[in-house]
Amino acid sequence: MAILTISREAGSEGSQIAAAIAEELGYDLLDKGKIIAKLKADGVRWEEMAEDWDEHVPSFLEKHDWQYNGFVALTRSHILNCALGGKAVIMGRGGNFLLEGVPNVLRVRIMVPLEIRLECAANDQTFSVLSGLDAETGRKLLKQADAKSSNYIRSAFGKDWNDPLLYDIVFNMQYLSNAEIMDAIKLLLAQKDKTAMKDSKCKDLLARRALAAKINAAIATNPSFMIPTLEVLNVGETIVVKGVVMNEKQHVSIEEEARKVAGSEPIKFELRHRHHSH
Repeated sequence: MAILTISREAGSEGSQIAAAIAEELGYDLLDKGKIIAKLKADGVRWEEMAEDWDEHVPSFLEKHDWQYNGFVALTRSHILNCALGGKAVIMGRGGNFLLEGVPNVLRVRIMVPLEIRLECAANDQTFSVLSGLDAETGRKLLKQADAKSSNYIRSAFGKDWNDPLLYDIVFNMQYLSNAEIMDAIKLLLAQKDKTAMKDSKCKDLLARRALAAKINAAIATNPSFMIPTLEVLNVGETIVVKGVVMNEKQHVSIEEEARKVAGSEPIKFELRHRHHSH
C-alpha cells in the first residue's frame, strides 16, 4: 500500500491536509502527538525527551550523548515501522528522507508565501499562539519555526529542507485550495498503490530499512553500551552494523543484542575498538 510523507512550512495548513487525507482514506496518521505516545510506551525517559527534543538541533555535546542518540534512533524506528504497515501519512520529522528511494512512497512538500501563512496560521492549532499578535511578531515566529525545521533537517540528514528536487511534488497554496491539493495527492497515492502491487520489492526494501532502524534503536537506547559512534545500514540484503566500541566485552554484547533483534536476517559487523592493545 502507498505511504505519504508531508513536509510543510509553518502555518501552511499542511497538518490539516494530512489529517483530512488520513481520515478520508483510512490511513494511519503519524504526527507529533502519535510519536510522543509511541515514545511514552518506550519509557518515561523518552516521552520527556520528545517534548524537548522533537525536531531539535543538537549541540556538540548532545551529538555525543547516548540519550539524545537513543531518542533519535527510537523516533526513526517508529517512523519506519509505521510506514512498514502501509497506508500511512507521516508528518515532518524527515520522513521523506528516511523513505527516500522506496517506490510506493509519495513525498509531498507544501509551501505558501509568508503573508498568506500569517492568515492561515491562526487556523492551525500548532500555531494558534499567533492569534491576536501583530503582523511583525507573527512573521518573526513563523520564520523562527521554519528555521528550526530547516536546521534540524540539515543537522539530521545533511539535506536542504527547501530543495524542491528532494520531493516528488511541491504544492504552492497561493494558487491551489486545500481541496485541490487533496484531490491531486489522492490521485498520486492511487498510482503509488499500483506500483506497490506490481513491485514486490517495495515491502522487502522497507522491511530491511525498518529492521536496521530497530537494531539501531535497540543498541542506542541501551545505557550499558553508550556507544559513541554507531551506524546500522542496509547493504544489499545484508544489515551492516558499524561503530566504535570500548572493548571486546562490549563488542560481544552488541553483537548479541543485534542478532537477537535481526533474527534470521543476514547481519554483518564492522565494529572497531576505541583502544587497541600494542
